[in-house]
Amino acid sequence: YEKKEKILIRRIINRQDRLDATYYNESGVFKKDLNPFIATDMNYNTKYLLALINSKLFSWLYLNSSSIATKDDFRQTTLAELRKLPIKKVEKNPEKSIHDQLVSLVDQMLTTKKQLQQAKTESDKNYLERKCEQLDKEIDQLVYQLYGLTEEEIKIVEGK
Repeated sequence: YEKKEKILIRRIINRQDRLDATYYNESGVFKKDLNPFIATDMNYNTKYLLALINSKLFSWLYLNSSSIATKDDFRQTTLAELRKLPIKKVEKNPEKSIHDQLVSLVDQMLTTKKQLQQAKTESDKNYLERKCEQLDKEIDQLVYQLYGLTEEEIKIVEGK
């Protein structure tokens, strides 16, 4: 794959029933345990897509709509199934504002994850892990808002 923005999506769904994806903008060759996803529609910001894919809502949607996700003991993702997820196109306010906030939060998350990898002390690691959790919650709340979920629907997605 050429040096361009892409999302790497872990093929196996994690134990918390969440999709795992990250941003990558280098050239590379990937094993089959990662699905490289490159947006072909330039109207979508890669980091916006990353926020959606990593959200609780998209994990819930994927697990409840994909026949492949529930087929094995090790739930899996495929690009064909992931492409079926409902990506919301944002063109006007307030949706554009939410889009921009999601991109900003993804930037903060990527920076925090790098800092976490380099953290030397337990207190720094704990602080950065809590910051990641908080950013993750903020992303989820914005995605719920973007898709117009009610409180009841949010409880279902979060398993409450």
